[in-house]
Amino acid sequence: MSDRRSQRSHGTTRSSTSWGSPLDAPVDAALTVGAAEGVRLSFDFLRRVRGAEKVLVAGPQYSIVHQTILSAGLTFREVFASREGVFLPGPAEIEAALDASGATVLFLSEPNNPSGEQHSAAEFDEIVRILKQRGTHLVLDKVSADFAAHPDIQVLNYGAALDRYDYWNRTLVVDGLAKRRAVSGLRFGYAVGSPEFIEFIENQRFGGCPPLVAVSGIARDLAYSAHLQRQRLGGGEVSEALWQRFKGLNDASRELLAVSDTSEVEEYRLELQDMYQTIADNRRFAQETLPPWQLAATPLHAGFNYLACIPVPDADPLAFGRSLYDEARVSCFPLACFTADTGLASAKSPEGANWLRITCASDRPVFEGQITALRTFLANHA
Repeated sequence: MSDRRSQRSHGTTRSSTSWGSPLDAPVDAALTVGAAEGVRLSFDFLRRVRGAEKVLVAGPQYSIVHQTILSAGLTFREVFASREGVFLPGPAEIEAALDASGATVLFLSEPNNPSGEQHSAAEFDEIVRILKQRGTHLVLDKVSADFAAHPDIQVLNYGAALDRYDYWNRTLVVDGLAKRRAVSGLRFGYAVGSPEFIEFIENQRFGGCPPLVAVSGIARDLAYSAHLQRQRLGGGEVSEALWQRFKGLNDASRELLAVSDTSEVEEYRLELQDMYQTIADNRRFAQETLPPWQLAATPLHAGFNYLACIPVPDADPLAFGRSLYDEARVSCFPLACFTADTGLASAKSPEGANWLRITCASDRPVFEGQITALRTFLANHA
């Protein structure tokens, strides 16, 4: 890590009020090849630098999370909510699982993928308090999170709790623009954490770095989102400490962060609003079309995925997924795809039914065709 970066990171001072931004805290950021690389580097760092050994994984997760933990030389335990039809465990359940497992790292995705659930501000605050009390590290995957561009979508101001408990040093934040904008495969991500973590990333990364030509575009996306969110929350001006951090960015990024072109910001807001409106409309269409076959569904707090519980003609969830594709050309991911312990998935599914992930971030004609085909398949196998 260069001296300039080190001075810029360690020289930041706290503002008299809540920071409200990780860049206002003693942290730094680094580009990654998508969020997946950010997750990999987080676990590598915790194992090799912080000496972690076991991770508690909260709620169902993509298999890449479990694979990455193991490849870093760590072990893990999964914990689900005990309540029927709920998947993301609450603070008390997380605390009990930390006691039982001895894990020194908690992995959270807010919002959860695949369930769409998200902790409330009070719940997340309590989770950080529990971690602070124990000295447990937090790896926070906030892919799919953004400002609330639609009334059906909630936003979690995770920075407020981390500020309150001064817990940035043990928190690693991972994000990616692909899921934020529903463009899977766009390999641009970033990680936020202590200067020690960013130095580790810069020393360990080998090739595959996102083209720097995209830096200004990434800065614009994040700056506009932050600016609009600040407006929504009724926040004031950016703190002096944060503006000092911005001075290290390139001229194009500083201009964008100053939000001098209000017409461009408004155009950006309308694009996001349209995207989230499509997600909300698709969700509503699915809720109106799938009954009576849909037995239950998780709330879509944020992001664009949720879980639907539907009856299945085959008890084996993977066999059901294959038959659904072969007959209806509908691709689905049963809950069993998001757990390492298959017993967790079967325990959460009623007899003769399974939970499927429904993704609402697609063009309306495509989404309507998939949901209609799913309903026809279910009717044919009733």
